[in-house]
Amino acid sequence: MIINKREGEAPEQLPDGFDNLKAHNLLSYKSLHEPFDDWSADELVGHFVNYRKQISPSLDKLLPKADFRLYAVCMRFPRKLGNAVTLRECKKGVYDFKWGGRRDIRLIVTSQAALKKRNALWLMFGTVQKNIEFGVANYRGRMDEMSSAVNQLLVKYNKEGIIAMPYTVEDYREELKRNVLNSLTLDEILQRYSRDEILEKYSCD
Repeated sequence: MIINKREGEAPEQLPDGFDNLKAHNLLSYKSLHEPFDDWSADELVGHFVNYRKQISPSLDKLLPKADFRLYAVCMRFPRKLGNAVTLRECKKGVYDFKWGGRRDIRLIVTSQAALKKRNALWLMFGTVQKNIEFGVANYRGRMDEMSSAVNQLLVKYNKEGIIAMPYTVEDYREELKRNVLNSLTLDEILQRYSRDEILEKYSCD
């Protein structure tokens, strides 16, 4: 995945690990059964080299390395990689490591992400059921575009036994609304409506 900086309003909060985004960001993702290992790191650096050549004015005028950042996102901690390099923990679930002559690569382990609303995107792609539920319930991105992909992900989780029930995005949304409504008093709910709206809805002939 390539994330480029563009004009526009930035999100209020970015998920953990994205505090150092640059103009061009290359992200490699590995699912539960795909470890991020030495070969994966080589691939990511290779993609960076090719991409830098493609978007630069020419091979003689390459964009500066400082304009690029590399990210590795994986569902489980890469133990093999951890034995080969030093993984420096920046915060819960976020690490930096050096690979070859390249500067730091940012590693994000979704199963270790802190249970915070800003990490909803990571939590949806984790391995803990309650964290996945929290992530889907609190995701505030373009759910109209994400819902199909997330539904497919949740079905896959159900087949693999990560989630015991076939949850969907709509299930989580409905559960969230019920929880909010149950926490409100009748007066708090009625404050959302004017007297005329209430009478129009529930007036009797």
